Amino acid sequence: MDRAEIDVGQTLTPLLLIMDRAGMEVGQTLTPLLLIMDRAEMGVGQTLTPLLLIMDRAEMEVGQTLTPLLLIMDRAEMEVGQTLTPFLLIMDRAEMEVGQTLTPLLLIMDRAEMEVGQTLTPLLLITDRAGMGVGQTLTPLLLIMDRAGMGVGETLTPLLLIMDRAEMGVGQTLTPLLLIMDRAGMESGDGGW
Repeated sequence: MDRAEIDVGQTLTPLLLIMDRAGMEVGQTLTPLLLIMDRAEMGVGQTLTPLLLIMDRAEMEVGQTLTPLLLIMDRAEMEVGQTLTPFLLIMDRAEMEVGQTLTPLLLIMDRAEMEVGQTLTPLLLITDRAGMGVGQTLTPLLLIMDRAGMGVGETLTPLLLIMDRAEMGVGQTLTPLLLIMDRAGMESGDGGW
């Protein structure tokens, strides 16, 4: 659910809920869902057990104790280097070191000049920002193709496809997947919801 003035509060069970952009209310009770709290002015600190917590944008406090959760530390000024075992570590923004050995974790290499192409089996690979090559064969993984210039159209069955940023065509047939169409200029019509 992208853009301001979008109502949030749907009953999403096996889905991924991305609350994007200021003006969106956050605080829903999401159990088997993924909660992405994006943009400044969003309150973070919910108790998310089997959920994924993405704390995005500056001014958001990071350091919660997330056990079966996914921790995304996004934007400069956020401290990175926590010991996350069953977690997902997203190191976002320049000046963040990438190349850690993450086994049961999710490695998101964000921003240009970051090398992508690692062999991530039980991991989630998010190739973010222009200049990153996408096209890996991700089976039990989640592929997020972010930013313009990335080709989309892979056949993702048990995956979650997030096509982010303008110039990306959307319309894949995603059955057990959640399609998040983010950013202006995206065509919608997948029926993923």
